Amino acid sequence: MPSWAQQINFPQQAPPDTKPVYQMPRPAYDPLGTMLGSFLFTPSMSDTVAYDDNIFASEVRKDYDVVNTTSEEMAFASQWSRHFLNLDLVTDQQIYGLHSQEDANTYAARVSGRLDVTGTSFLQLDGIGSQQPDQRASPIALRTDQRPIYNNWGGSLSYFEQGSQFIEQFQIGVNQIDYLLPEYVYFNYTAKIIGDRVSLDLGGPLSPFLDAEYVINDQVFHPDRQSFRYLTGRIGVHAHVATVLDAEFAAGVFRETYLFTDFNTLVRPIVSANLLWNAAPLTSVIAKLERSYSGLESFCNTASLICQIGPTGNVEPAVVPVSPGAVLFETHRSTFEQTTVRLRVEHEIWNDLLGAVGVEYDRDVFDFNGLVDNEYTVGGNLRYLMNRYSEIQISYQYRDRIANLPNDFTFNSGPFTENILSVGLKLQL
Repeated sequence: MPSWAQQINFPQQAPPDTKPVYQMPRPAYDPLGTMLGSFLFTPSMSDTVAYDDNIFASEVRKDYDVVNTTSEEMAFASQWSRHFLNLDLVTDQQIYGLHSQEDANTYAARVSGRLDVTGTSFLQLDGIGSQQPDQRASPIALRTDQRPIYNNWGGSLSYFEQGSQFIEQFQIGVNQIDYLLPEYVYFNYTAKIIGDRVSLDLGGPLSPFLDAEYVINDQVFHPDRQSFRYLTGRIGVHAHVATVLDAEFAAGVFRETYLFTDFNTLVRPIVSANLLWNAAPLTSVIAKLERSYSGLESFCNTASLICQIGPTGNVEPAVVPVSPGAVLFETHRSTFEQTTVRLRVEHEIWNDLLGAVGVEYDRDVFDFNGLVDNEYTVGGNLRYLMNRYSEIQISYQYRDRIANLPNDFTFNSGPFTENILSVGLKLQL
């Protein structure tokens, strides 16, 4: 499910000095932009043509198409000596050659502003507003003849303070997801987030930390039954060597409670790890490991146990009371366990030719019906920098989802294989 601000992302005091190959500065190829007063204006546009042999991410409804995606972006970045204000406007249009009902547009605006309070502390405000299509292969994606579109609104206020030994990072935020299709009303919510992180600066490459996050999630449909709260607490260590290494490992506990008292409290261990290692001046290794949990609520008719989530979509079951005062629904709280492992290697082949290969493994476990999905992704990318105004990219991706219940479509489109080959041209000033 989309969650722009549902997980705390603390801003850093300074821009990162350790970057992967694809993001390293290249004075001969980076766009110069145009000064508009005290703002640097950097516009860009791109056009990508992709062949997808399974656009619905399904073996039951398998079909191919050629998809043309046109994107436009306008970025404004302040050039002040203190404080900053950045604005990013993005749109894209997806046009399907044979399945026009899949056509979709994306509109997004992101803003970020910082007020430097002292040399070691600042306040930062971040916000986003977007409308975009959901992905057909999402781990929790209900089957529907129309592509799901959702709005995402979010914002956060962060405070950063660096003392002689301790670093304090505090954040409050809000995030709202609103699907436009009535079948998806069960996924609409508003989340209020508060988080805090305290790090110990030992003056070396390692910094241990403690962090906590509390989320109030208010659901739109059946708010008295579906709404929940969760708290996470983690302990970890951050490792940093300028230009060479930036890594973090954390482990902790996740605790989720529900307004509806028939649901038992969910308590599970969580773990996460991130690695950016510039193994050589022209080679980057990027890795991620994450194991997380969340609760899924289901409401079933007591007579037939037909739940709101079914093969034809997310539909409230018809209920006929057998007697006055009879209980109409049985409620079930099930656990969604998600494990993600990613590895990507980026390399500068020549000064104007970059390449990347990557693999990903995702394991999704739904204890409501015993469904286990294992998804494997392999991909590669070539990026040719023609000059500072243009570049060409060629990408390939293969995905394979294996399910232990291949005929169960309760939560997603089931097992599938997919090949995507794309070629894109980007222009920038």
